[in-house]
Amino acid sequence: MTNQASELVRELISYSGLSRGRVLTIGGEEDFASAPLRADFEIFSVDLDNLATVDLAEFDLCLYWASRGNANDLQHTLRAVRRALPVNGALMLIVSATAPSTDAIQGLLIQADFTDLIVASHGATIRTFLVRPKQKRAAPLLSVLVPVYNERTTFPVMMGHLLEKTIEGLDIEVVVIESNSTDGTRTEVLKYAGHPGVHTLFQDKPYGKGHALRAGLEIANGDLILFQDADLEYDIDDYDALIEPLMRFETQFVLGARRNAGDCPWNIRRFQNSKSVATYLNIGHALFLALFNFVYKQSLTDPFTMFKVFRRECIYGLRLESNRFDIDNELVIKLLRKGYKPMEVPVNYVARSYQEGKKITPFGDALRWLRALIKFKNAPLYADCNGSGAK
Repeated sequence: MTNQASELVRELISYSGLSRGRVLTIGGEEDFASAPLRADFEIFSVDLDNLATVDLAEFDLCLYWASRGNANDLQHTLRAVRRALPVNGALMLIVSATAPSTDAIQGLLIQADFTDLIVASHGATIRTFLVRPKQKRAAPLLSVLVPVYNERTTFPVMMGHLLEKTIEGLDIEVVVIESNSTDGTRTEVLKYAGHPGVHTLFQDKPYGKGHALRAGLEIANGDLILFQDADLEYDIDDYDALIEPLMRFETQFVLGARRNAGDCPWNIRRFQNSKSVATYLNIGHALFLALFNFVYKQSLTDPFTMFKVFRRECIYGLRLESNRFDIDNELVIKLLRKGYKPMEVPVNYVARSYQEGKKITPFGDALRWLRALIKFKNAPLYADCNGSGAK
């Protein structure tokens, strides 16, 4: 077994967590079966033309080197492997650097009902995708994460609208993260403790929006994740348009691009009594947007929107660390680096002023955004070694 072949199989076994089993390798030019990797693992190899002669159900792990064939062939084989692998099994898909985009391949894996997706690069020649079989639900579940701090007036209105919201073909759970408000908001949130479809998480102090969302992600159960603020700036009725591209598998990651009565993206805030503040924030948005698109070679109109919707597989293993509003930058940057291309969907937006409770600090958070823009370009993507090869 060559060094590269041995490394790839070891990575697959490490990811799976299994201590013994049978490994099937499909395709590739590497000599995977020339020597046993370990005494407690058996390795068998087959080329794609002879795959139909193999009983895939006899194997615990599969390494599939997709060196040829089109997307339909790839998806057919992925579905066959998914049906055969045990629930504790794992797949490594290997593609060349000239294969379809990382985003497209991740979409095929998700459509084939794989999850826990790790993407890694091995030099300039191949990319690897590590996944596990996904447990199917009767209907996909949407988790709506709501970070709350000092929103006593708007929170009950928002929750009333949210709990009335239905989306055909989807179940919805609401995860409310309350950060020890000082204005009585916690009392309002406590009214929903034990409410069907609502999970409440109470923090001992306000660590920030990013910290609250990260805590919510740890307890969310959904196949799809959506962020929702409690301040009524965003319209819950926009959920349908945001989720539709995900349900059709057109993309795995959607951004709700803010619009204000059809205005251009750099004029989305209008405060009747603070026009100069609105102008300052709009100019800052335009400058950060231009810088973001330049650094990350994008043409997005609103990567900083709160309305972020994505499949759970997108963030598996990601190392998220931001505590404040810089979580918006960190999440988009790391999903871009993981290979996902976001689709922007226009949404309604009515900005509130500082007198109405806006919490972004013009200088402190601006510096955090700038730091995030630079830091997360090369910061580690994954929380552990499962993502080896991806910085």
